[in-house]
Amino acid sequence: MIRSTRHRATELARRLLTTAAARVLAAVQPAPTAAAPTKASTPLFAEAEMPAVAEIEATGDVHQAGAEARRAGNRSVDRAKKLLERLPDGVYGRVTIAREESSRMVVDLDAVAATYRQHGLGEVPMRRCAPTLRVTVAPAVVLPAGVELAVAA
Repeated sequence: MIRSTRHRATELARRLLTTAAARVLAAVQPAPTAAAPTKASTPLFAEAEMPAVAEIEATGDVHQAGAEARRAGNRSVDRAKKLLERLPDGVYGRVTIAREESSRMVVDLDAVAATYRQHGLGEVPMRRCAPTLRVTVAPAVVLPAGVELAVAA
């Protein structure tokens, strides 16, 4: 029992310090940028248009909750597909299984590479995909009553 309480207290202190340190660093200096920043696919806010930090945090929470719901839904669909994909086409009660050709087209990179080799054009030119938006939300830390956080200015 004591070990469990001590572990929880240690974990709370670690999260508190991590969150406090992240917020202090964010307030003191902006996050470092890469030497060659990737071009965003969406126009970025101008300095005067930046929303308040509270709004960004609230939006981050909504994004995180939606992403988790999507992942849970994807896991459910994947589990169901394991069974449904193995069924032959047909009607099974209210469920109809049919396989249809996709209208989606993709480049046959093997054929393109063969054509490039055949004509001595070297390597197939490639480009990077659009950058991925990665949102990380630090957990909110609620201090117990009577505990204050001292932050150096």
